[in-house]
Amino acid sequence: MGDIIAWIVVGILVIILLIVYAGFMLLWLGYRSDYKKGTHIEGKVIEYVGDKEHATGSVTPGVTRYSKYGEYKVSFEWEGEEHIKNAVVRSRRKKPGDMIPVCICYDKDGNWDVLEMNMLYWSSEMAIGWTLGLILGIVLAVCAEMGLI
Repeated sequence: MGDIIAWIVVGILVIILLIVYAGFMLLWLGYRSDYKKGTHIEGKVIEYVGDKEHATGSVTPGVTRYSKYGEYKVSFEWEGEEHIKNAVVRSRRKKPGDMIPVCICYDKDGNWDVLEMNMLYWSSEMAIGWTLGLILGIVLAVCAEMGLI
């Protein structure tokens, strides 16, 4: 009876992990689709606004790894007008006057906005990390079943 309960608990945990994994993959695919559909232009950095951080995993229990991104106020020309918006990129060493990539995306209502690149980077890091973790888990489970470990 105890073995059956243990397998049921393991099965429930596997299903939960697969749902979380699917969520990260769908999030990444959504941001990737927005990025590919968007219009890519260059913008001139006006000023540094600050850092944005996203937790991307744990190094050890209680120690979280963060990815940091730089947020800048950027001037760019779009639809014949000069605009100033905030843009987020991986580099945190840009100075006023430097050029950075800006991705313009439209929403369902036809309004445009600047895509925050940190969400694309963060979701891809999480999707890659979960994929590698899933592969490692399968390899370890197979090795354990074969008696190798």
